[in-house]
Amino acid sequence: MLLIEKILNQLQNSAAKNLVSKAQKLVDDQCVLMTRLSDGFLMARVKDIQGQIYTIHSHLRQWDSKQYKCGCGQAMPCVHLIAGLISWLETHSQTSRKKVEPAFQYDWVTESSAHPVKTAWQSELSGDEDQGFRFSLTIEQDEEQWNMIDILVHLLESFDYQTLMAKDDNTIFQIINDKGKSLKVSWSRLKWLLQRIVDDKLKVAQSALRVKNEWQALQQFQNWSKQVQDQHNIWYSNQAWKKMTWLLSPESMSLEQCKPQSFQGELRPYQLEGVRWFRSIKNAGYGGILADDMGLGKTIQTLTYLLGLKEKGELNRPALIVVPTSLLANWQYECQQYTPKLGCQLFHGRQKNHSNWETVDIIVTSYGMVQRHRQLFWDYHFSHLILDEAQLIKNFQSQKTQVLKKMQADSRFCLSGTPMENHLGELWSLIDFAVPNLLGSRTYFRKNFQIPIETEARDDVKTSLLARIRPFMLRRTKKQVIDNLPEKTTIIQKVTLEGEQAELYESVRCVLAEKVQTALAESGLVQSRWVVLDSLLKLRQICCDPRLLPASWQNQTQLGSAKLEILMEMLESLMAEGRSVLIFSQFTKMLHLIEQELNLRNYPFQTLTGKTQRREVLVERFQKGEVPIFLLSLKAGGLGLNLTRADTVIHYEPWWNPAVTAQATDRIYRIGQEQPVFEYHLITSGSIEESMLELQKKKFKLFDETVSASGQMNIQWTEDDIMKFFAPI
Repeated sequence: MLLIEKILNQLQNSAAKNLVSKAQKLVDDQCVLMTRLSDGFLMARVKDIQGQIYTIHSHLRQWDSKQYKCGCGQAMPCVHLIAGLISWLETHSQTSRKKVEPAFQYDWVTESSAHPVKTAWQSELSGDEDQGFRFSLTIEQDEEQWNMIDILVHLLESFDYQTLMAKDDNTIFQIINDKGKSLKVSWSRLKWLLQRIVDDKLKVAQSALRVKNEWQALQQFQNWSKQVQDQHNIWYSNQAWKKMTWLLSPESMSLEQCKPQSFQGELRPYQLEGVRWFRSIKNAGYGGILADDMGLGKTIQTLTYLLGLKEKGELNRPALIVVPTSLLANWQYECQQYTPKLGCQLFHGRQKNHSNWETVDIIVTSYGMVQRHRQLFWDYHFSHLILDEAQLIKNFQSQKTQVLKKMQADSRFCLSGTPMENHLGELWSLIDFAVPNLLGSRTYFRKNFQIPIETEARDDVKTSLLARIRPFMLRRTKKQVIDNLPEKTTIIQKVTLEGEQAELYESVRCVLAEKVQTALAESGLVQSRWVVLDSLLKLRQICCDPRLLPASWQNQTQLGSAKLEILMEMLESLMAEGRSVLIFSQFTKMLHLIEQELNLRNYPFQTLTGKTQRREVLVERFQKGEVPIFLLSLKAGGLGLNLTRADTVIHYEPWWNPAVTAQATDRIYRIGQEQPVFEYHLITSGSIEESMLELQKKKFKLFDETVSASGQMNIQWTEDDIMKFFAPI
């Protein structure tokens, strides 16, 4: 603090004196969006009078050697840096207001003549991520300042908590200090605040509440301030109030303001709401997760948001968008189609020019390129870092996730229709990327949220988690926002194993069941994981087609596949009806076996797997109706493709994660689909596949409850759960 005061004094007595007064005006106008000081290094974000936002970095201990930098490029020190210095000093200076020691007497008054205080309550939030955040609450009456935090703590120390809670809400609480002056407050108001200290286990130090995380501080700040008084009669610290306004009242910006003038096309109201959410989060200085259902236009909403920033002159550096390789062409196409005023450049393959990045608005690259050229990306500071299909960073320990977390950007956003596929730890990984520290460390989150919710079914903890993440994650489902989407019919097509295929399943099942039981008994569940998974895989392969098994497990005779026969019967009817069909399988070899059968019947088809080049050509052919059957591997074809020409999707076998299956179906069940959709799941009766359906229901339940609502959840596997997969047909 002394160092900043010294620097400002030097500036005040130098040729930069006029800049100091201009900087003070920026501070007074709430143009300083963020300041952070750590070990002598100051970082700030300041908006000028035109609305342009600049990021400032300065090594204060090396001030004389001019170790400072601002995005404005002006000669330093500039007005933005000085505004950052002034703002930090004002926020962290000791208040000059008179303090009252916590030596009080109390009385509960019931006479009608006792009127509670009506002067303004003062609520203030200050601090930073390094030192923590300080929430204070005071009342000033007759030139006497009353620190309500001290009073509440003193009450807890002086009285039994249950006795305090039993007091009548209509009672007037009278406080008398050591000077004989009194203050009368409605007990119902103080009672609520007292409950918050106890129930939320808040820490109190130096006459204020202390909170480590900024968003927790803002939430607490808002809750307490609302309870104390109407907002117009509360005094707020400028920066805290600004952040809270943007985060909690995004509707203050009209939807009409969210559509850029140069956008080419139509935007649905919910998409404009998504753009408004983007701007609210960004203006508050945070990041977030757009978790809309697949097919609702996350790409369009993102491009519209960035175009709006450009039109307002707020896109001062390029935004980096990281996507799966299969979606590179789609992002480039949609940018050219809907937001042609955005300069979009691919960084992939032979197109790896980075010398002109300062001249473009958007750089689109793949996850693989970021890992391969990590140092190049680490050295650049982007305006935005946006991850499409962000569930790909669900493993917080993966190299991919770690590389992305080290990148520099003013704002970070995740786009994912499935931010959590298996467990809450995956949701933590995405949120920790977009809003670092919102949910604490991985260890803290697991102890305080994941285990209580997943293992103990704690509804109160789940409610707390939802409240914390709600402003930072926007999710809408198709049912919520699209009235005219055609009907979708889901059909479970049962398949019965017969003859030699059924005998093979039973013989292999008996061998594997004994093998798994032995492994579990000798090594336990964790150490037996790979034995279990390999055994389950073999049973699944037999259900699909015995030819998928390794040669050493196959019967000497060439066995047929009941499921493949059913599929061909279905296709005969579907082709006669003129349908367009997608067929998904996890097994690439299974797709090849299906190809053989289609060739025998002279059905036109095409296939897309992870090795397919120029996928957009196949998509275009299918969308034009040139081929009626499209075979796709679940992994390669389940992301990012728009295949609304199809009206039928067939899942040849179930997959463990229902979200992946849903993503695949949403290649056709999305905006632009005008025909009724039929979704078939081929399930072998009495087999492991039926057990997988039960597991899918549990996983869907976990996702819906965590992201959308409340309820019970428990998806922990036990040895008994595993052995159910090996039940006889």
